[in-house]
Amino acid sequence: MADAPILLGNREWLARHAISLLSSQEEETRRLEAHGHTVVLLARAGVLAGYIALSDTLKPEAKATVSLLRSLGLTIWIASGDNERTVAHLANQLGIQDFLAATSPGGKAEHVAKLQGAGEVVAMVRASKPLHQSGGWGSRNALLLY
Repeated sequence: MADAPILLGNREWLARHAISLLSSQEEETRRLEAHGHTVVLLARAGVLAGYIALSDTLKPEAKATVSLLRSLGLTIWIASGDNERTVAHLANQLGIQDFLAATSPGGKAEHVAKLQGAGEVVAMVRASKPLHQSGGWGSRNALLLY
């Protein structure tokens, strides 16, 4: 056991290494995700050994900022690599209906390109470098990335 590798990641990563969660463990991780936590699982010797639950803290002005942007006629999206339950919780806290979850940086760029292809002007917040380079900054729609 001392030489057993330690794996750290989400349930999909562990599944690729033939590590599965017990139903009680799955239930607990889903409960945490539904409350806005990202759950990082830790396995050793092929067995789940524990987890870390992380969460983002919204800035006090975040919801008011989203409301202000919406009052200006903007459509607000969240696009995140986090799982759907965690992103849905965050979107609900901010009053945002449109979101993409479990999305890679390439998937986010594809979504931006799709909006731009439909004639939308897209502005991005906390976007990665490849998305910044995609151009199309404007004010008709906003894609909120975190």
